[in-house]
Amino acid sequence: MLTGRLVNGMPARATAPAPESRTAILDAAEDRFARQGFDATTIKQIAADAGVNSALLYYYFADKEALYGAVVTRFIGRIVAAVAPSVGGDDTPAERVRAFARRQAATFESEPRFRKLLGRELIDFDARHAQSAFRHLAATTFARLHASIVEGQRAGIFRDDLDPRFVAISLVGQTAYFHFARPAVEILLADGKPLPAGTSDAFAEHVADFTLAALAPVRTRATASRTSSVTPPKTRVRPKGRRRHGT
Repeated sequence: MLTGRLVNGMPARATAPAPESRTAILDAAEDRFARQGFDATTIKQIAADAGVNSALLYYYFADKEALYGAVVTRFIGRIVAAVAPSVGGDDTPAERVRAFARRQAATFESEPRFRKLLGRELIDFDARHAQSAFRHLAATTFARLHASIVEGQRAGIFRDDLDPRFVAISLVGQTAYFHFARPAVEILLADGKPLPAGTSDAFAEHVADFTLAALAPVRTRATASRTSSVTPPKTRVRPKGRRRHGT
């Protein structure tokens, strides 16, 4: 906790405040930053929402930007932790692709601040505060998804003429767009009304089906050749009433 004595204008530290204070600050800041953006949010607002004195924020964070960076890092880390198990274990590559689509959609659906908080970070700051979090994502969940696709290609389950990195990004992007562009999707699918319950899950199944269909091995040239050899040639029909030259 903090004493009432001031040192250089700040309350002196007697004993460390309870850990839940930091969590309350991060929760309040996450909500404010998602709703209002960085510039419109103040330390006083966050402190009031968290039920703490403004000075306590500076015990944990040097300034508002440091607090914002901690919020973004924690938020992305929470998403990574929730989705990562879908691409682990002994499932087949196809099962992992489907599990990833399902888990990603369920996670985004359970995180209503996803599109606003992450969208603001990408647009306003070019992901500057999320660099470490995205590197962690690249080294864990994305790496496992990529490895699952490569495994399927090597086993002949997936076509091998596609860049597995692009496949992974495409899979991630389909679900991410559905949630990032939620207002637009609601107009497209529900005339601007809230989407019916289960729509996100249904779209996740579509994403899995769509991706696995794209990954299905293409027919070999030999198969295509055999198919074409048994196809009867088209007979040219001469229009009635026309005479051949020389008759």
